[in-house]
Amino acid sequence: MQRICRHILVLLLLTAAPQMLYADSTSQEYKLKAAFIYNFIKFIDWPDGSSDSNDRRVSVCIFGENPFADSLDQIVASGGVSGVSVSYYKKIDSGAKCHIAFVSGSEKGSIAADLAALQGRSIVTVSDIDNFVEMGGTIQLTLQEGKVRFYINEYSASRERINISSKLLTLAAKVVAEPF
Repeated sequence: MQRICRHILVLLLLTAAPQMLYADSTSQEYKLKAAFIYNFIKFIDWPDGSSDSNDRRVSVCIFGENPFADSLDQIVASGGVSGVSVSYYKKIDSGAKCHIAFVSGSEKGSIAADLAALQGRSIVTVSDIDNFVEMGGTIQLTLQEGKVRFYINEYSASRERINISSKLLTLAAKVVAEPF
């Protein structure tokens, strides 16, 4: 009887462990992506008039399902860059006041319309949707060999009158300088 219980326990652990590991690695991945988004703020200059006030307040909007849980809120609360706020929306809200807009994977089916709704408002669009920068997004987060990397669409940023620091461009795994 004891031997059967051990076998059942081992079987349960073997079937549950990959799911538990996947959930943990996914949450770790999005903690890292949240840190990337937060740190992008330090290397981006928005045009005059795109802030609500002169004190350099920066609003980060998450559109669609929130993959970050509370990790982005925790990073913002820990400080480093003052005046950062985070807002959450189920769908793209063209009236939302954002400096950085993270477009969640749940919005993949409407990405062209979403980017069009945000265009012309000096918003840095960020996503981890495949080919996001090729579709006109500003920054794409991606996993390469288990590490978070990012691509930058410099053409998209300049079209929005956004200046991305050369330091950040140097760190990018890929920089797109022309329209597709």
